[in-house]
Amino acid sequence: GGAGSIAAGTTVERIEKLTNEDRVKGVVVRINSPGGSATASEAIRQALKKLAEKKPTVISMGDVAASGGYWISCIGTPIYAERGTVTGSIGVFAIKLSGGALMRRVGLHTENIQLDESASLFSLDRGFTDEEVNAMQKSIDSVYGRFLKLVSSDREIPIEKLRTLAGGRVWSGSQALRRKLVDQIGGVDDCVAYIAKKADLGDEYKVTHRPLTESGLDLSSLLGNEDNDIISINPL
Repeated sequence: GGAGSIAAGTTVERIEKLTNEDRVKGVVVRINSPGGSATASEAIRQALKKLAEKKPTVISMGDVAASGGYWISCIGTPIYAERGTVTGSIGVFAIKLSGGALMRRVGLHTENIQLDESASLFSLDRGFTDEEVNAMQKSIDSVYGRFLKLVSSDREIPIEKLRTLAGGRVWSGSQALRRKLVDQIGGVDDCVAYIAKKADLGDEYKVTHRPLTESGLDLSSLLGNEDNDIISINPL
């Protein structure tokens, strides 16, 4: 992960730390993502689900919570979206870059050393064969089926109904609310208030942000550890 992106490994570690930290009484998960790897999304989702089983948790969608960003939202907790949030995009696709013609034009030659034919599936010097297209389609269908079952179970929407909302379609937060893909329209403050009430905190609490967004030189890494990389906000 880096500025503007996250990786499954480090994100799961941070979630697990929150899960096991006694002074954390509840968590607002802020999602602003157009998606990514299904494998990474599932790893993060499972970590969030374990967190939600232990502490009050709510999902807060930002500008975009689509595809993998929606996948990780399906943890059995309320989902808040803003009216203009781009959400949904329940779908799966795969692409391959093929630069064989360009490589030949500039005189660049490649040679593959492989144990079996599938090892060169994503070789840059050629496109997919018919057999590879079929294999990729089976893989995509399998992941898409998993996505549909996950959302259907979490949002209590029958699969056949969900198919009319999925297929890569995107919705605004207001549209998603009408289609039961989210539960409420609201921002971070609404989610913090929900968690404070759910955890019975009254007015005696602080709101902290983890992690801080890193961009360029991370001065906090020079001044202290992760526990110091926290923004404290007065109780609402």
